[in-house]
Amino acid sequence: MKSLARWWLSGFGAGYVPVAPASWGSLVGVLLVWFMSTISEGYRVVIWGGYFGVSLLCYWILSPMEEMDPSWIVADEILALLSIALIHPLGDWVGLASGYVFFRFWDIVKVYPMDISEKLPPPWGIFADDMVAAIYTLACLMLLGS
Repeated sequence: MKSLARWWLSGFGAGYVPVAPASWGSLVGVLLVWFMSTISEGYRVVIWGGYFGVSLLCYWILSPMEEMDPSWIVADEILALLSIALIHPLGDWVGLASGYVFFRFWDIVKVYPMDISEKLPPPWGIFADDMVAAIYTLACLMLLGS
C-alpha cells in the first residue's frame, strides 16, 4: 500500500527524476489538464475531487514523513494544474504551454502569500503554495485572454 501511495504522490514516478522533479510532475499535470479540456465540467469536478482525495489519503498512508515537503511529492503541482483546468480549460497547445510556464514561474518565485501558506502544517502547506501559484497563473491567463 505504501509503495502505491508513493507512486501516486510522485506523479506516477515523475517526482523521482533527479533534476527538477516539480517541473516533470507539472508536465504530468499538463497531460491531465489536456485530457480535462476534452470532458464536461461535471466530470472535471469529479476528477479534481478524486485526485485531491486520493492524494490526501496517500499522504496520510505515508505519514509521518522524514521531511516537511519532500521534493519527490509532485501531486501538489498536478492538483494545482488540475485546479486551473477546472476553472479555465486549456485545450490548445498555446494554452497548455502558457499555463505550464506561468505556473512554474509562480511556483518557483514563491511571492506572498505563497511563502506563508507553505508553512501550514502538512499536508496543507504542501498543497497551499501550489494553489496560490494556480490562482496567479489563472490571473495571468485571463489577463492575456488565453
